Amino acid sequence: MRALNQIIFDNLGKKYNNKIIFENISFNIKKGEVIKIDGSNGCGKSTLLRCISGISKLDKGKIYIKTDKGKTVINPDSSFYKSTVSLCSQQMTLKNEKYPIEAIYGYIKYFRREIKKDEIFHYFELFNISLDDQKRKIYQLSGGTQRKLELIKTLLVNSDFLLFDEPLAGIDKKNKEIVLKKIERLKSEGKGIIIIEHGDYFESIIDKKYILENKKLWEVSKMEEIISIEIENAKDIDVNEIKLIDGVLDAQIEEVEEENKDFDKLKDKLGNLDLSNAITIKLDSSNIDKDNDYSTILEKAGIDPKKVKSMEVLNLKNTIQKKFLLKLKILKDKRKKILLELMDYLDRKSVIYKNISL
Repeated sequence: MRALNQIIFDNLGKKYNNKIIFENISFNIKKGEVIKIDGSNGCGKSTLLRCISGISKLDKGKIYIKTDKGKTVINPDSSFYKSTVSLCSQQMTLKNEKYPIEAIYGYIKYFRREIKKDEIFHYFELFNISLDDQKRKIYQLSGGTQRKLELIKTLLVNSDFLLFDEPLAGIDKKNKEIVLKKIERLKSEGKGIIIIEHGDYFESIIDKKYILENKKLWEVSKMEEIISIEIENAKDIDVNEIKLIDGVLDAQIEEVEEENKDFDKLKDKLGNLDLSNAITIKLDSSNIDKDNDYSTILEKAGIDPKKVKSMEVLNLKNTIQKKFLLKLKILKDKRKKILLELMDYLDRKSVIYKNISL
């Protein structure tokens, strides 16, 4: 049997009732690589996985495989392809009229993998499939239990490439940790894995990220842009509200400190005097008496007031200035729209901002 090392998807397209679901999609996956695909609900992610798994038919494009014998076009409906690419779907793919052990054992045997039933029972125990549920037919089980069975059959099938469509949906915290560890182990064994996920639970094992947007698949590293915007006050800003702007991938507020440049102006006013201790001077109006007597301030700084010929009051609240930076990770092709919405948001919050360039 040929050893499958890489799958190449070239210019894939799919329509339903003359409506384009996705088009011109090209990417590849290698063994030992984990790819994450994200995108808004209804954008076609699940349809894409069903097409590249061979369950649904493509309307356009070709799939190539690279084996130890070279690169060749492959029919995704072929038995060889289906035995090397397996899908964990959001919809049950096991036979509904079967009992769980029969369905999973039959599925795995169909793809020519020898497995002992004790191994399947071990996974039933891991995922808390009760004895009562094991005695029911699949169509009699709850949606959550059916999701667990779909996960179990995909984790056990041992295909070279595994596709997971929202594998954590409806799964509790304990089982999420089990799924992460199992997929991490599969990666270490050289399996190629594609995961559809909205969150960041698998972040530690992801090699490449894509977003399905406007019917096309974009590699995140090639479509992202990081921008920093200086803002005067951060207390009225909710970054979770900013993340709701279409095209914003992440938003954070960072507090930074820098030396107050106005202090250099003070040095110029005082001439060539030694101001090594003057850095701690505060010269806002609260430090100056009604008679504008600066002598006390200068003496505390170790400066002889008699040597100061002239001086003006500067608005220096501190020699170290604090400022806030609003950092955004955005989609490049939506930059202008994002910034216009952001400016409207900041104006409504009465936040003063700088450095926004459309």
